[in-house]
Amino acid sequence: MHPPDWPGDGERRSEARRNLLFPTTARGQNGESQPVLVRDISARGLLLETEEGVRLDPVVTVNLPEAGDVEANVIWQ
Repeated sequence: MHPPDWPGDGERRSEARRNLLFPTTARGQNGESQPVLVRDISARGLLLETEEGVRLDPVVTVNLPEAGDVEANVIWQ
């Protein structure tokens, strides 16, 4: 279930996305950090790349430049 202010599934991918390519970390609920690569980002989502075989927790904290640590829900792996 999505929070009430999120657009519907059909509307979400139409948001403006910025293509990026920068390394950062994603920290799982257990506190363990994994290196990730941010591929693109929008106001409500981002695309992360992980090393082959790495599975992320359902909720991760991603360190973003100028925003700091931001909590994200993993919806597809």
